[in-house]
Amino acid sequence: MIKHRVALAALVCVAAACSEDQPAARIASPVTMVPPGSVQVLIQQDRTIRGDSAVFIVQIVPNGVPVAAYQGEITFSPSALQVMSVRAAESRDGEYRVVNSEQLKDGHIRFAVFAPEAIASTEAFRIVAHVNGTLAAANLVGGLDVVGQADGAAVGASQLRRSVGVYDANSNALLVP
Repeated sequence: MIKHRVALAALVCVAAACSEDQPAARIASPVTMVPPGSVQVLIQQDRTIRGDSAVFIVQIVPNGVPVAAYQGEITFSPSALQVMSVRAAESRDGEYRVVNSEQLKDGHIRFAVFAPEAIASTEAFRIVAHVNGTLAAANLVGGLDVVGQADGAAVGASQLRRSVGVYDANSNALLVP
């Protein structure tokens, strides 16, 4: 009888740890996924709102680069991802953030940020969207056209990294390569 209670208690603990309501432990800091001296677009799926809707966080993550400006684009398959809203992150310390969502029907979101000093947050903007089918079919890809450092120097084009999939915002585990 005691063995059954121990086994049952162990199963309850395992089930609670695996529950979707419980966030998984972080497996890596976003900056550790970016090569030193580089700046990368990182797309994370934050949470499901209801049904097939989700929040995606677009971050610009530098590793050892004091970023003061950037410009880029997110592309996606509009037949697989129906964007309902796009919202720029809150500006701080004199930052100016722009998100141009006029070409949503064509699967493009342009964005830019500039600041008098290094940008305070890695979050560029959030996308609320309905996923039609699989997340892989949405083909969410982010890239940077240009990145400027706080001293005014440009980051070399070879150091600008495209997104490499969609990551879980809680664990940073790769969801879709």
